[in-house]
Amino acid sequence: MIDKLLQLRTLVAYLGEKDQFNWWDTSFLSPTGIKLLNINFPRSALSAGVNSAGEAARAVHDSRIGRGRVFHLFRLPAEMEAGLHQLLLGCDPDHLLGVIKSREDSLQVLRGLSGSTLSAPQGPVKVGRAKNIETEFGIEEMAKHYLDAFQSGKKTFPYFGAD
Repeated sequence: MIDKLLQLRTLVAYLGEKDQFNWWDTSFLSPTGIKLLNINFPRSALSAGVNSAGEAARAVHDSRIGRGRVFHLFRLPAEMEAGLHQLLLGCDPDHLLGVIKSREDSLQVLRGLSGSTLSAPQGPVKVGRAKNIETEFGIEEMAKHYLDAFQSGKKTFPYFGAD
């Protein structure tokens, strides 16, 4: 499941950038952003881009949800963050670049992760407990909420309460 979690994080980090849906003011995962990152990080440009866009996403999510006894796609329990970091460093960059080729392609991949649709509310929404994050249910719930938010032009921030 951690590979799906990394895919979802990458998709949302990309789709939230200013060239797509403008939730955060970054362009690290755009073609130009990746080319610029390749100058300083030739072996890990994609990892640097995902982490950098993810930091911007974390700040936006934290400002809307708060910090403390909650987790969201960009602030996970420490062991999950460590697992995602290791997976990101060891993954095939072409695989992840394939899911962020364009806004439309990324939305299609997000549809595949969501399994179904829903009408998500604006703002923070609790979608489960921390034990559900790295499950099929948890990943699908986050994907459904982000998909609806991107398609309907609202900002929804799914989160999990502590167990």
